[in-house]
Amino acid sequence: VGPAKAPALMSFEAFCALLAEQPGLRALELQGAGEPLAHPRFFDMVAYAAARGIEVTTTTTLLTISDARIEECVASGLRRIDVAPGASDPSDCDYLRPGSKLRRALRNVQRMREAKQRHAAEHPEIRIVLMLLRRDLNELRELVRLAAEHGADALVFQHLWHDVSATRRFVEAESLLKEDPSKLDFAEAQALADDLGIALSLPQARRADAGAARVRCDRPWRGIYVGASGEALPCARVKTPQR
Repeated sequence: VGPAKAPALMSFEAFCALLAEQPGLRALELQGAGEPLAHPRFFDMVAYAAARGIEVTTTTTLLTISDARIEECVASGLRRIDVAPGASDPSDCDYLRPGSKLRRALRNVQRMREAKQRHAAEHPEIRIVLMLLRRDLNELRELVRLAAEHGADALVFQHLWHDVSATRRFVEAESLLKEDPSKLDFAEAQALADDLGIALSLPQARRADAGAARVRCDRPWRGIYVGASGEALPCARVKTPQR
């Protein structure tokens, strides 16, 4: 958004200073508009925060990662890693096709699971985060099976909405955000997830004729959001000061 800028990387010293100003911090999510694991001192940040008793989580595409970085994921104290392959194009939402972003990410999930097994490590918890599309309704069981087969601890679906994909017509056709809840049946997928021992999270549909609940957002009272260059932001969804 706006003029192109050089990638913004928060320095390790600035990171430590921010944590020093928040002695009561209990949870920390390291993410942004880019790829968090690409930060050269990402795992130094994780280890520093974890040593202070802070639960650290991150979100990554996990489309590529070296063996050394996988070892650091397990050893650093990272509590949870959300693997969200992303959907910059409608074709990225064709999750089951050979060579899809999801299948690439799942291969790396399996490598991370194997590293956890080698070290007898419980963390990081690995969650696969996908957009729930209309076309997925007939593929939920297969997606659950794939996630469990590759070693994910949880499969989390979120509603597809316009801010996540630039293709508005695609979103309007595929989003289940305003679908009649009575038409959605996830019982079989949930039963399979229970059998395979993987957690399954599905979003609630919101009827188009339902009145919007007038609930004030409490995010600014529950957490602080700081950009890579040190800017204070009102919400994690904003991600950059330009927005």
